[in-house]
Amino acid sequence: MKNNTFLQEVIRNVIITKIRLQESAGNFMSGEPRTWQWLDFLLTMVRAGWFFILVILFITDPYNTGMSYYVLLIWLLVAFIVPQLFWQPGNIQTLLYPLAELACTGGLQVYITIVQHRSLSVLAVPLITAGYFINKKNRWWILSSFVLLVPLTGLVVPGGSKAGILLAAMQNLLMLALGYIFRRMMDAHNKMTQLLRENKRQYQLIQEQNQMLVDYANQVEQITLLEERNRMARELHDTVGHTYTSIIMGMDAVNYLIEPAPEKAKDKLEVLLNVARNGLAEVRRNIHEIAPEGQELPLSQHIARITNEFSIHTGTNVSIFTEGEVHDTVLTVKMAIVRCIQESLTNALRHGQAKRITIRLCYNPEDIILSIEDDGLGTDQLTPGFGLNSMRERLEALHGALEIWSEKGKGARITCVIPVRR
Repeated sequence: MKNNTFLQEVIRNVIITKIRLQESAGNFMSGEPRTWQWLDFLLTMVRAGWFFILVILFITDPYNTGMSYYVLLIWLLVAFIVPQLFWQPGNIQTLLYPLAELACTGGLQVYITIVQHRSLSVLAVPLITAGYFINKKNRWWILSSFVLLVPLTGLVVPGGSKAGILLAAMQNLLMLALGYIFRRMMDAHNKMTQLLRENKRQYQLIQEQNQMLVDYANQVEQITLLEERNRMARELHDTVGHTYTSIIMGMDAVNYLIEPAPEKAKDKLEVLLNVARNGLAEVRRNIHEIAPEGQELPLSQHIARITNEFSIHTGTNVSIFTEGEVHDTVLTVKMAIVRCIQESLTNALRHGQAKRITIRLCYNPEDIILSIEDDGLGTDQLTPGFGLNSMRERLEALHGALEIWSEKGKGARITCVIPVRR
């Protein structure tokens, strides 16, 4: 129930995030107010700098005298302030801003071209900001107004050059395209940022869910072991208790019958021998149930079998290298090696997320050295858990040693040394 609730919460958050992205994109394309971004601040500063440069040019221009001087300065001030009213933090109108830019700055451009007969382009930077707000609803009238209508006013000027008009149209189109590219880049950047943020959140949720699964698996393992131990304890208790109780009671009877009725005592003793044999067979069957599977196989075949199964089930590449003269070992040494390999493989996959594991088994005259190395995540602060401590205790019982090395980003290596006598 807890896992289902958690997954439902994840799905709900993903849907909400998707809806918000769609609403944000829809708001921008429909001309509704939206919040400022860093590119808005940058373009506003560039636009303000551009109008400041125009003011300096008009003030220092010797041809601007009399009424024309004041008209241009006032018009420049209006062309800067009025469009900016529709482009403010928290109040951005994608429809009204280009209209204000066309009416104010575009009108100034027409005035300079027709009245003053000058080729000064005051629309250079404002066209970038107008292109920044192009969307499906306003693109055609923006293009037709800035690219065609404004440059064509040059035809009114006596002796106006068609080449100059065409050049002005191309320049305006280029500036609009530049602003539109900035908008598309900003949209792509926002989507990638949102996607990265959502991916990080999903990764964190997956890690938490994975940790929950690991904890659950550990709990199931502990419960299974406890249940199995309890079952074996009951089986051994019932078998051994019943057998020994029967034998003890029968031996008491034999003790009384041995002198007055030796034949009956002999028959009773034969029955007790059968009970003891059957009890011993039952105990052996119970012990064989908990004995490691595959202990009758040679060590090399046993290792090959468990590594092949591990590779097939997990997709991990496991390589085995054997050095020295292979010789048979006693069962305790053999099972210690097998258990060390199994625990190392499990740790490499569960904790290190390894993709490649290398097993080296070196047979020396005095000892056997087992090395398991992986290419997993590794860690600089390795804290041995239950598995590694059990491995160490198993090796110490055979007068062996365990060495563990791990470094973050470089995987881990476990070395087991077991002294043997041939």
